[in-house]
Amino acid sequence: MSCKPSIAVYVLYSGHAQFWAEKNKNIFSPILALDTIFEKFKDQKIFIITVDTPFVSVDSIYKLIKESKDYDICVAQTEKTHNLCGVFSSNISSTIKTMIQNDIHKIGYLLNNSIHKILNFPNDGEFININNKDDYKIALENII
Repeated sequence: MSCKPSIAVYVLYSGHAQFWAEKNKNIFSPILALDTIFEKFKDQKIFIITVDTPFVSVDSIYKLIKESKDYDICVAQTEKTHNLCGVFSSNISSTIKTMIQNDIHKIGYLLNNSIHKILNFPNDGEFININNKDDYKIALENII
């Protein structure tokens, strides 16, 4: 019997953007989303994934969770770093609040100012980001 890690999973999707915008002066930012998430989930690690990255395997998610043990942030990397596919600790809440106060909304900045790990994965197709029709066609090829 395997022991699955206990971790909250939160998917960032555009439906929440209006809530964050109303709360934060019409600024659309994943940093604001993380701030909102950590207001609800204190003292936890949260797995974050964007809704337009639908092919990330459960095995890859478990690997990110397992490897996040000693880090505040652990994100996936293939040919590029996938800043919003990983595990984020609520330990970074104060950094996020400072970033918002200073109008800094880049996840890369958060990574550089946190104890983080970038975990390499061999399958770039698993992390395809579907933003337009061409991406959708490529995604269909990957699942057929």
